[in-house]
Amino acid sequence: MKRLFSLTLLISLSVGVIAPSCDDDSNNENNTSNVNNTNNNTSNVNNVNNGDCGNGLIDEGESCDGTNLNDRTCEMVSDNFIGGTLKCSAACTWDVSSCTTEAGECGDGIIAGLEVCDGTNLGTATCTSLGLGFTGGTLACSSTCISYDTALCVAETSECGNGIIEEFEACDETNLGGVTCESLGFAGGTLGCRSDCQFDASQCVSPGCGDGIIAGLETCEGSDLGGNTCTTIGQNFAGGTLACNSVCQFDTSLCETCGNGATDSGEVCDGIELQGETCESLGMGFVGGTLGCLSDCSDYDTSLCIEPVCGDGAINGTDTCDGTDLDGNDCTTIGMGFVGGTLTCLSDCTNFDTSSCDLPPCGDGLVEGLETCDGTNLNGNDCTTIGMGFVGGTLLCNTSCTDFDSSSCTN
Repeated sequence: MKRLFSLTLLISLSVGVIAPSCDDDSNNENNTSNVNNTNNNTSNVNNVNNGDCGNGLIDEGESCDGTNLNDRTCEMVSDNFIGGTLKCSAACTWDVSSCTTEAGECGDGIIAGLEVCDGTNLGTATCTSLGLGFTGGTLACSSTCISYDTALCVAETSECGNGIIEEFEACDETNLGGVTCESLGFAGGTLGCRSDCQFDASQCVSPGCGDGIIAGLETCEGSDLGGNTCTTIGQNFAGGTLACNSVCQFDTSLCETCGNGATDSGEVCDGIELQGETCESLGMGFVGGTLGCLSDCSDYDTSLCIEPVCGDGAINGTDTCDGTDLDGNDCTTIGMGFVGGTLTCLSDCTNFDTSSCDLPPCGDGLVEGLETCDGTNLNGNDCTTIGMGFVGGTLLCNTSCTDFDSSSCTN
């Protein structure tokens, strides 16, 4: 009896020791979301590394290894995290330093929660990466951190007139994109394209045109323009006379664009819109002043441009020189054969005054300036080389050194 009691007690003690181990296994080893777990579970944030850390494989006792995170994220290792970047430490345990635990505070420079940016922290986003058609520029973050500020992003601009329908254009030249008067709701007619690349429906026929009532797609009826003028129909006209055509669309043939501040077809300029030109850039010799535009936009108004003034000591416009300003020249540099002297400027600034320049002295035996020869110095020529058909004889130099004396040459 005593032996049986001892056996029963031993079994009971054994069960008492083993049972807690089962409970511990249940609550720790198999708990995949317990951040404070100290066993060898691979999702335990504070897991103790017992494996071969550094081989890129998650061995027994490791939570991760290098870039091998076992497909885990911050949210998966703890319910406290709502995002961020999960990493693996050098000891093959979870590094949660970059995991996000709060919704994010706009202005702290950290993109967290619902934030897409924060201050200067835009992540990897740029104007071009947003997929909004921007071609460049500077992306910023909005004050709420939940959207981007694209005010300084540069959008691709369309070029009206190249025959290609681009952004913000309804048509371009004869390219109507397959649209017709009928597809726009008219009864018929011919659809066109305006110079601003928007549809010209002036030749489209509206149903009921001629009944005296502006209805449907009609813009006018006879003399009834609906209170509109050239300046109110949104086509950038500056004035003129608006009319109604036979298909009950506005007739803008007498509307005027001059005065709208934009250089339209047939205009050289418009108001202060001078297409970048100035008095100086016109190539008319002006040295300054204020360029304007004629009232009919047909040409520039140069009445306030400044003509060059001869005698101001500065070479302007058509001046060759002005006073002592010889543009760096002297008697020897103007290509007239002078060997010295004093170069000056004519009083009207149109040319140099060479009256005090020196020609080379004839008779010194040197061929200089405009001299052809000098004394016995024939510059290497003889009767046969001067192109006059002589076959021999004696070539001489005239007394002024300006030409050869061929009187002693023979044919």
